[in-house]
Amino acid sequence: MPNLLVDRLVSRAAARPDASIGRGVSDKVITAAETQLAARFPADYRKFLHTVGWYEDGNLWINGLGEDCPRHLDVLAETDWERNQSAQPLSQGLIPISGDGAGNLYALRIAVGANWGEVVFVEAHRADPNACEPSFPTFGDFLRDAVAR
Repeated sequence: MPNLLVDRLVSRAAARPDASIGRGVSDKVITAAETQLAARFPADYRKFLHTVGWYEDGNLWINGLGEDCPRHLDVLAETDWERNQSAQPLSQGLIPISGDGAGNLYALRIAVGANWGEVVFVEAHRADPNACEPSFPTFGDFLRDAVAR
């Protein structure tokens, strides 16, 4: 993921009075999260976590990590809730990274294999709990689209 995308996200935060942005986390914190989730994050999401950690404004939020990360944006807490408490549990191979404001999720495939690292759209009221729609080939593509909005 190019630094330009992170720079654009930081600029977006500076231009919006309703924006909050993290300070980023260490490789140790990222590795601990991967261990907890029994997963491996793609390089572009790792870079986001390392550089920014998490992001939120009135129109966009991106779940992440950090001591300064609000609980509702903590990817570990949100993954646990979506997998274990949601009426439509999220697949073990996905982590929630954002939403559309209507209860639907954008989730990152973290299960190593086919389509690893792609971002999918998961409807809140889906008939099949494992149903999802491919939306972006990578987290970087998701971020590029999100920042452009």
